[in-house]
Amino acid sequence: NLLTSLIKASSRATVEVFEVKPKRGVMTEEAAAYEVLGRLQKSCDGFMLEGPSPQTIGQSEGLRFSVDCKRRETRLRTLGFIVPQKQRVFVVLCAAPTERYKDVHASFLRILQSLRVEREAPARTPPDPHADAEKELSLTGS
Repeated sequence: NLLTSLIKASSRATVEVFEVKPKRGVMTEEAAAYEVLGRLQKSCDGFMLEGPSPQTIGQSEGLRFSVDCKRRETRLRTLGFIVPQKQRVFVVLCAAPTERYKDVHASFLRILQSLRVEREAPARTPPDPHADAEKELSLTGS
């Protein structure tokens, strides 16, 4: 497990990856940044933002930002990256308590550098449970 091997559990650091879905229309990286940063700002006090600014990380171009704030009595620093991929937008949030951030920053960067968004797998069509029913009926009915 990459996250476990790069970040010690005692550092209380987290890496979260998720997709931002549009409420209607198409989601752009700017709209995703606005939504994600709005959520972060609502959930913490003393919100201080650096960025977002365009950057290439790993094999992806996107927007990088960092946030400092206080959440549940803990000062946090979050490094974020917003990755547009065709009609989809993914977000990576790497967070740690401010006093431990410098210890895990290099691990966060290694994780981001390894980021690769692959082609979406084609949707699996579940097998039709009644597909053989017609054959069975014609065999028994003759």
